[in-house]
Amino acid sequence: MQLDNTRRFLILLLLTVLSTAAISFGGGILRTAAALLMIFALPGYAVLAAWFPDRIDNPANRVLFTIILSATLTGLGGLVLHFTLGIQSVTWVLWLAALTIIHGGIAFVRGARRRLTFSDTDPFEPLNGKQIVVIGAAVLIAFGAINIARTGVIEQPRPGFTQLWLLQDAADPENRVRIGIHNQENAHLVYRLVLSAGSVPITDEEVIIEAGQTWESWLPISADTMQPIRADLYRLDQPNHVYRSAEVWLTGQQ
Repeated sequence: MQLDNTRRFLILLLLTVLSTAAISFGGGILRTAAALLMIFALPGYAVLAAWFPDRIDNPANRVLFTIILSATLTGLGGLVLHFTLGIQSVTWVLWLAALTIIHGGIAFVRGARRRLTFSDTDPFEPLNGKQIVVIGAAVLIAFGAINIARTGVIEQPRPGFTQLWLLQDAADPENRVRIGIHNQENAHLVYRLVLSAGSVPITDEEVIIEAGQTWESWLPISADTMQPIRADLYRLDQPNHVYRSAEVWLTGQQ
């Protein structure tokens, strides 16, 4: 049985779309299988069919060069994305899918012109020792490139951040406000928290929060307060600069 050029292209396109969808929206073993297909099979086969169609006549060569090319393109994608769009699972999947579809289209056009057909009746020639070693090395390189890229994304330096919120208390919205601070500065910090109703100060205190921790408190407010409640947060290493601020109107004030 022979697969005609159109059918091969449609199968390649369908596998690429399904694998992209499974990686982007799926999970578990389905996502893993789709990722392996994208990393070790689809882009390499498309490039091979587009530019070296004689190499896929032989099943052993087909397997060997498909895996090597796919692994190489996966590693190259990590390098390209690092300096352009950034390394994320979605950008990596789009890189591999785009390569597969583009080169699959080229293979379709060239195959239509040459009327190339590839038969699955060719006897399968077993891989020799050298081919197995090369395939193994390609797989290890691909996994190594992915792991290094993933580690770099996780461990890359990020700017510190402090979150401040000021909300009416759900239990007594007209007489209490809830204030919270979340420290994501990668170090324990001492903050100065200033609360006021309009221009009238309410409280001024220091708050020490460890890295990654959250501080929260409740503040009683007079029900007849007609001014917005404002919180200004300062870092003690920047005492003259308002680092974060929040404001809330009590129910019925506006």
